[in-house]
Amino acid sequence: MITLEVIDNENKSINSEGVNKKMIKKKYICALDIGKFAVKMIGRDLDNDKDEPVQITFRTKYDDFKIGDTDEATGNSYKLVYEGEKFLVGDNGVKKSNNTSKTEKLHKLCAYVAISNMLKENNEEQENEIYMFLACPITTLKNDKLKEEYKSFIANDYKPIEICVNNKNYKFTIKKIVIKAEGSGVIITEPKHFENKKTLVVDIGGLNLTVSTYNNFSCKIDDRFISEKGTNKLLIDIINQISIYRNGNTINEDSALKILEDGGMKSKGEIDENSIVYLDNAKEIFLNDILDTIKSWGIDIDLYDRIVFVGGTSQHLDKQISEKENLSHAVLIKNSNWTTAEGLYTLAYAKFKDLK
Repeated sequence: MITLEVIDNENKSINSEGVNKKMIKKKYICALDIGKFAVKMIGRDLDNDKDEPVQITFRTKYDDFKIGDTDEATGNSYKLVYEGEKFLVGDNGVKKSNNTSKTEKLHKLCAYVAISNMLKENNEEQENEIYMFLACPITTLKNDKLKEEYKSFIANDYKPIEICVNNKNYKFTIKKIVIKAEGSGVIITEPKHFENKKTLVVDIGGLNLTVSTYNNFSCKIDDRFISEKGTNKLLIDIINQISIYRNGNTINEDSALKILEDGGMKSKGEIDENSIVYLDNAKEIFLNDILDTIKSWGIDIDLYDRIVFVGGTSQHLDKQISEKENLSHAVLIKNSNWTTAEGLYTLAYAKFKDLK
């Protein structure tokens, strides 16, 4: 009688010495907010509760090169190879996206670079599984087909992903993605502004303005609105105002962004005090445009208990918001560019913590 030995090859691999080893599964959770201006990610190894979560951010920009180029990543940038192509992602990137869609190569590359920051370099006896909460644009959230396409796109159809980042190799599989609305994280991080209240959340991002109305934490899908009036629109207003100040001499978008970040235009390394009023004018014009857009959606801000401003661009409008008489009930969340990622990370940990 012949006895057949059944070998279970699941979760096993052949290592470099030709020995069949059982694969160790490492589970990671993360919250990912791939904004049009910057990427924010918070994540951790579920087996390691002692260390603080990894928190990473970089600009949503990239450039591509031919294999063999010697360009190195400097500053807050990453050099990577994915599917035989070489890219530079982050601050030193050149290409960015001005489309509302996030099913673009740029967003996939940014997601994988962010994930790599919480992993260790390839271990042939370890299988990395990623469980993710992902921020989603309102336009995608309202369409079931687009939601599934977005999840499958970022997850690489849930197949293993191999990537080389700054000359280190990583391999992982995204096993689960839960998507949530952009700007929704604030109901987790700042519940006091929502409990038993009618609240308007104004999320000003890199490309989009997203407005959501909440009644005691609840927001219906039809109570969310979106317009392409984010940082890009504010930079146009700054360019126009600084052009007036400089007697018609214009500046480019990068210079406008530098003026916004510095709080005024610099001359010989020092802030030109006379330029500040023009920067403030641009911010005032931008905020008024935001409020007019909200009004055009049939929203009366006077009928709300709280107006909550979030998003990275909101941080630049502190003075203008606080001085608006009709915004006396408004609050600007501190460090609000991280609000979405922080809120979604809390949800991710609550949902996936028992997987370890």
